[in-house]
Amino acid sequence: MPAGAARMDNTDAAQIRAAVAGKGHEYFSAHGLGDALEEAGMARTPEAIRAAVGLLATDDDVYSSIWAVSRGLREGLADDDEYALLVSRVAGLVRFDLARGPVARSLVEAGRDSPAAAASAATRLIGLGDADYAAFLAGGAWAGAAERCAFLADSLLSSGDPARAAAGLRAMRVARGEHRIPDGARVSRAVAAALRSSAAAGLPPGPGIDLHREAMEALLSLYQEDPSRIGPMIEDLALRRSATRPLLADRIAGRATFGGAAALRYMDICIDGAGPDDASLHCVCRALASLAAGEPAGVARRMAALAMAGSYRDTFGGRVMEELGREGAVAAAKELLAALRGPRGGEIRPYLPSMVRRLARHAGARGVAAPPPGGAEPGSAAPGDCLAALEALAEGGRPAGRDSGLEDALRCRSSPRAPGMRPETGAPA
Repeated sequence: MPAGAARMDNTDAAQIRAAVAGKGHEYFSAHGLGDALEEAGMARTPEAIRAAVGLLATDDDVYSSIWAVSRGLREGLADDDEYALLVSRVAGLVRFDLARGPVARSLVEAGRDSPAAAASAATRLIGLGDADYAAFLAGGAWAGAAERCAFLADSLLSSGDPARAAAGLRAMRVARGEHRIPDGARVSRAVAAALRSSAAAGLPPGPGIDLHREAMEALLSLYQEDPSRIGPMIEDLALRRSATRPLLADRIAGRATFGGAAALRYMDICIDGAGPDDASLHCVCRALASLAAGEPAGVARRMAALAMAGSYRDTFGGRVMEELGREGAVAAAKELLAALRGPRGGEIRPYLPSMVRRLARHAGARGVAAPPPGGAEPGSAAPGDCLAALEALAEGGRPAGRDSGLEDALRCRSSPRAPGMRPETGAPA
C-alpha cells in the first residue's frame, strides 16, 4: 500500500469528516477533497485522497458527503486495482439513487483530464462487473484514448450480455456529449446492431430494459443530425418497448427539436397503455403541456383520448388544460365538443367538470360571453353547464358571472350523470 494511503488509514475518520463538514456543492465544484484535506493539515496526494474517499464512502456518510466523494474520485484517479475497487464500492452505494449524478459526472471529468489512466481504470472496472460505471470513464477519456475506448465499447456491445451492451452504448453516448465523437453514423449503427441482437435473442422486457433505455437516449441525442433516418428508429423502439416511452416524453417536455406533427405522433405512442396509475402518465402530461401553445387542437384531442381511456387525472392533466386555456382555449374547446358528440362521448362526461374548469381558468374574455351556468347548486356541475361553458369558449368568449362563479359551478363534484365521481381528481371512484 502506498505510504500516503497508510498515513490516511491511521487518521481518525472523524478528522476526515471534520475537514469536509459544511463544505457544500459550490465548494467542492470549485476546489475539491484535496484542498479540504490540505486546509486541515493532512497530506494531499492521490493516495491520501483515495483513502479519504474510502472513509467517507459508507452507508451513513456517502450521501452527506457526496460532493467530496465525487470530487475525490476525480482527483484520486489512478491505474491500479485500489482505485477500481473504490469506484465499484461507491457505485454500489449510489447506483439506484440521485446521488449517482455527481459520481458519474466526476468520472467523466476524470476521463477527460487523464485519458490513459481512465481507460485503464475502466478496463479494471469492467473486470469487476461494473461496466455501467466504467462507461463514464471511457466516454470521458475517448478524445485522448480513442483506440482503447473504442475497443472497450465494441467489446461490450458484442458481448451478448444486455447489461454490458447497454454500457457500450453509454460510453459512446457520453463521448458524443463530451467530444462529439464517435460520429453519429457510427453510434446509430451501434444502436441498430444492439437492438437487432436483442430482438434475435428474444430478449424479454426485464433484462433488456437498460439496453433499450440507453438506445433511446442515444437516438434522441442524434435526432437533430438526421431526422429522416433517426425518427423512424425512435418511433419503432418506443412502439416495441414501453419502458422507453417516458424518456421520449421527457425529451418532448424539454422542448426537443421535433416538428409538431412528429411530436404529436410520438405522444400517441407514449399515451398508448399509460394507465391512470402509471408513472409514465406524469411524463406524458408534462410533454402535452409543453406542446399546448403550438398544437392546441392536437393536444386537446389527446386529452380527450386520455379521458376516454379512464386515465385523466386532475393532478397531472389539469396543468395541460390550463396551458391550453392560456393560448388555445378556442381550439381546445372545439375539440372537446367534437369528442363529446362522438360515439364515445359518454366516456368523457365524468371528467368534464374538472377539464372545463381548468380550461376556462386562464381563458381571456374574447367576444360575447355566455351567461353563467344556471340552475346548479353551489359546488356542483351538471353536464349542461359544462357544455354551455365549452360552447362559449369555442365561440371565443368566456362564461360570464361572478369572478368565482365558473369555479364554483364547475367544482369537481358528482353530477346527475356521473355518480360516484371523486371530488379531487375528477375521476370515477
